Amino acid sequence: MGRFVKRSGIFFSLVCMAVFVFLVWGSAEAEAFFSDEEGTRQVQGDEGEEGGYRDGYEEEEEEEPQEIKIKKISFSKKKLSGKTGEKIKLKPIIKPSNATNRKLSYSSSNKKLATVNSKGVVTLKKKGTVTITCKAKDGSKKKAKIKIAIKKGKAVTNSSFKARTTVPSFSSKYYFSSGNVYFNYDRYAPTRNSFDGNKYCIGNCTWYACGRAWEILDKAKVEPDLTIFGSNPYGIWLKNKQTKTYKTGKMPKQGALVVFGAQYGSYHIAVVEKVDGDEIYVSESGYKTMSTRPSGSDIVFHYGKIEEWSRNRQIIGYIYLID
Repeated sequence: MGRFVKRSGIFFSLVCMAVFVFLVWGSAEAEAFFSDEEGTRQVQGDEGEEGGYRDGYEEEEEEEPQEIKIKKISFSKKKLSGKTGEKIKLKPIIKPSNATNRKLSYSSSNKKLATVNSKGVVTLKKKGTVTITCKAKDGSKKKAKIKIAIKKGKAVTNSSFKARTTVPSFSSKYYFSSGNVYFNYDRYAPTRNSFDGNKYCIGNCTWYACGRAWEILDKAKVEPDLTIFGSNPYGIWLKNKQTKTYKTGKMPKQGALVVFGAQYGSYHIAVVEKVDGDEIYVSESGYKTMSTRPSGSDIVFHYGKIEEWSRNRQIIGYIYLID
């Protein structure tokens, strides 16, 4: 009996010791898992430089969406047709429909026949056949081409517009008064003042263009703004571009100013009087000196097809006075 009690006491002591160890170990474990004041859960791991524990919950990195490249560009028709002066909006088909970057660039095989803008709008200019190419901008190098057959359209005319086909009268205020800035420049306009001895200037392109612009705007009942004039033809183009007085473009329109690039050291400017299909008719003046004082009939004047006087000069663009 005494031995049993003794053994029981030893057993009880061992049990108490085990419970004590368990409680102490469990408390240490709990401290390891919940170590900060806000209860952020942590797991034991390698101690850092400051003896702390690493966070056991690492945020999962979000996968970046995979870019879907264009696999094919096509058109519903292989060939289109139109007339000069018309505009065609291209509608290319892009596959797959869920391509990430669906932006396209456009180009024309012959800008003299047709031009195309960044939105795929083709402007038909002259008779012939042109190829328009559209390319993917996502780096896939996919592209598609379409041919456009251009026929000659009808003459583009404004019923209220009256073309000038003859030299202006010397009594016209548009050309022969101080309202035309060039008329005050003795050397650069058909004034009645002599220069360089007894010689007079009987006309030039900028003087005429200024007068014709004033005349066109006045006849169209539009308040004339002639502030773009006062320089050479290219200076007129730049001044208008800077001030945005009138709209500009590459399409010939009746009543527009057309500015040509320099050839033989000089620029040129004329006025579009009629657009007949792919033929452009202009009125213009040139520079010449005479020993007699100028009159209306003396002025160097020309009306006809645009290429007759332009001498293959490149067209910089058109300034639309009444657009």
